[in-house]
Amino acid sequence: MAGHPLHPFDRMRELSPWGDGILQTAYDISLILALDDKLGLRELLPKVNYKAGITATELKKAYAHYLTEAQMADGYGDSVFNRISFFPELCHGSKTVQIVRMFLDSGALRRFAQQTYPSNAILRFQPFGLRMFFVVLACSMSLGCTLPEGITKHCAHNFDDAFVAEMNKQDPKYALTTLAFTQLKEAYFAYTPGIPANCGNETMLETLYKKTMLRANITVPPAVLTVTTFGTCKVFKTTLPPMTVTSGPPNDEYPEGQPCLLPYGANVGTDILGPPGDDDLGIQPVWLMHLCAACGQEKKRDGTPLDVCKGCGKRKFCSELCEKRHWNIHKVVCEYPKEEMKKFLDSVPINFKGDVHSHKLAMKMARG
Repeated sequence: MAGHPLHPFDRMRELSPWGDGILQTAYDISLILALDDKLGLRELLPKVNYKAGITATELKKAYAHYLTEAQMADGYGDSVFNRISFFPELCHGSKTVQIVRMFLDSGALRRFAQQTYPSNAILRFQPFGLRMFFVVLACSMSLGCTLPEGITKHCAHNFDDAFVAEMNKQDPKYALTTLAFTQLKEAYFAYTPGIPANCGNETMLETLYKKTMLRANITVPPAVLTVTTFGTCKVFKTTLPPMTVTSGPPNDEYPEGQPCLLPYGANVGTDILGPPGDDDLGIQPVWLMHLCAACGQEKKRDGTPLDVCKGCGKRKFCSELCEKRHWNIHKVVCEYPKEEMKKFLDSVPINFKGDVHSHKLAMKMARG
């Protein structure tokens, strides 16, 4: 859930890598966030919500069950409730993975590949470019996307063991682990479009949660971690077996402190978690369609109505500065063929009320 203190991006960096498999480093997450903007995914979300009829009033009602009045007054309820990303583990909301796959398969991934990995050219990948290529391939397969020719043509060369070893030697900081490279290679050669590839790695949330608890010395084997899923949320509950803990000041009988027996099944930590929100990841929030896309203002500084983008005629801005600042994020959606965008939006499946319901159930579970 957005704003939860357990998973801001600095904590990801602190605990990175959280595994040896593919897409298990904070560096890969930073590349994915950049790709979200390049593919137009973050700017697509307000259009999806607008098409689904999600208004500011509905959002505020949805946020009200876990935000304070002060947070609501600061505008927390104006940013979008769900989240979409090139990486499924950063998606949040009903059918969001399906929505991302539909958009990318509608032409967005093909256009990106044509620009970045043209099929009629022989690219000389450098270490950074190779790492980015592997992230693009891994995310595409984890969503179940149809891989465009611009990607598949370069796979044979980029999966050559000698070439990869050479790139890793040139700049080790961009190298994949042996396990990550093996997982990606095996997944590619067994891949079927439409079926999301799963390398079997533990999810980022569960791994980060466990590492956080262990670093805080809260869990001691054989502590039990129970994960319960409610729609798009997860509740993590940590319980300890009978054990002796220090509960009082030292005295003659107990020089190290008075002991206390913790009963079996004692719940020492219960948290509700969803994928990290934009604030957790250190990026600007996505604002609703009736607000300035860059800063979230409802009107210009002089109180007059917001300007409308001359390209798409939909997105609003309070100033030329905000429009320029937001252009790199907005341009993919703004320049997207209008008929293709309309066809995509008309087919979008979303169940916003189900998202709200799952949050309420998860909150109830977490609070006991």
